[in-house]
Amino acid sequence: EKAVEFLESFETYRNQAQEALLFAQGSQQCMYNQGRIMRIFETGDLVLVNPHSLELLRKVKGRGKKLQMKYDRPFEVMEWISPITYRLHIPDSYGIHPIINI
Repeated sequence: EKAVEFLESFETYRNQAQEALLFAQGSQQCMYNQGRIMRIFETGDLVLVNPHSLELLRKVKGRGKKLQMKYDRPFEVMEWISPITYRLHIPDSYGIHPIINI
């Protein structure tokens, strides 16, 4: 009987802890996403790519960062994979994977 009581109380505490974790995750998610703008691109849209985040400029030497390009040319969205992942039409000469996470 003591073992059954212990298991019941343990299960109760476990459920309370799970609910508290879910509540904390939800509130953290709200705070994190508060200033974010959700952008959805359609197939055929043109998007600019930040070359710094993709390390496209790692070969460029002799110029200060101030003079380097902020965005690379517009690339066409070929496919929507998930709300934050798209397949872009990127030339093979770039040497990067065409699936980009925004």
